[in-house]
Amino acid sequence: MIYFIGAGAGDVELVTIKAQKILQKADVVLYTGSLIPKEVLSWCKDDALIIDSQKMKYPEIFEFLQNLLKVLDLYQFLSSLFLINL
Repeated sequence: MIYFIGAGAGDVELVTIKAQKILQKADVVLYTGSLIPKEVLSWCKDDALIIDSQKMKYPEIFEFLQNLLKVLDLYQFLSSLFLINL
């Protein structure tokens, strides 16, 4: 499952409880480093793949997602993909 989560305009207190719970279960988090407070990332589980997309161009982001979805399709080992502020 893929979630697109708003990060509360940079204010940690505006992130919903539901978004926080999703992040706590996320296997992969793709976020924009200039927009997401580090505290939000601290909610991610220790073994989550956390990638800052700030310096990525849209084609790179789409390629990353396509490759990840191929892995999901082939191996089905990740339960979810979570994206923040793409």
